[in-house]
Amino acid sequence: MGVPPVPATGDPDAVKRTVVGRLVWTGTTALSQFSVHRDAQISAAVSYHVLFAIVPLFTFLGTIFGLLLNDPERRQEVTDALIDRFPLSPSAGVDIERILSEIPTPFTVIGVISIVALLWSASGMMSSVRIGLTAAFDEGVGRPFFRSKLVDVLLVISVGCLFIVFLALTIAINAVERWSETVAGGLGAAGFDRGSFLAVLASPVLTFGVLLLLYRLVPRTRLRFRDLAVGAGAAAIASEAIRLGFSYYLATVARYDLLYGALGSVFAFLLVVYLQAIVLLLGAEIACAWAKSAYGPPEPEPSVPLTKQARDAIRGLFVRSERE
Repeated sequence: MGVPPVPATGDPDAVKRTVVGRLVWTGTTALSQFSVHRDAQISAAVSYHVLFAIVPLFTFLGTIFGLLLNDPERRQEVTDALIDRFPLSPSAGVDIERILSEIPTPFTVIGVISIVALLWSASGMMSSVRIGLTAAFDEGVGRPFFRSKLVDVLLVISVGCLFIVFLALTIAINAVERWSETVAGGLGAAGFDRGSFLAVLASPVLTFGVLLLLYRLVPRTRLRFRDLAVGAGAAAIASEAIRLGFSYYLATVARYDLLYGALGSVFAFLLVVYLQAIVLLLGAEIACAWAKSAYGPPEPEPSVPLTKQARDAIRGLFVRSERE
């Protein structure tokens, strides 16, 4: 499937497209390039690497939990809370305090292995994302090997930092709402309570900002922010639609747990990752197409219908043409 031609810069024969023409050209070109660059396969590779990252991620989080339990007082508090919530008889033979004390920390062998495995799988996922963005923005011509790997590592670190920041903000907001009714009331008056318009709008706006920076910093080719904003905006809207639609689907239709048990949640999560990766790469294709959509080749002269050509030819045998 060919890509519609794009006139060279400064071509005097180029025709400025209308807004509708730009939208139609951008949509058809983005879909065509999405197929040419095999973005669906790259999205599958992203979800594949995420699958391998799940186990080391939870192992690493477990080691962080073990690090927090090094303090005897905190470990005793957790033990008392577990015993109160899940009372066990002495005959059960379960020593909760001993189990908590034996949880590995990041400095043990298991902790180091989980960190290495997590970094390896995360860098593979980011490598797939980088390859997809390189295909869209740079026509597959990427950076040298070590510079590309450096980009992957920086992406992993950035995502990790974002995860920590969002987790800390969530914990802080929940703590403030629970401990201070005054602050919670102030947040509600300002429109930041749960379910408010501003709270609902925060997720797509944040997604838009992350995608905009990703499209700007990862590829070698630097497009204008206003062109990137079109792709990032479309991807952010699609991402939010997937999140809401899939949440409704899981709550009302899907029954993964009946067939797959506990693995059903993993399968559902991987499907969401795959769809979000498709949105990420399709947004990049839209941004690239929109940047080239302002001008197009001149409209070809309308072709004369074959029936009219035959009629004019027969008429010319008897009557001289007016052009002659």
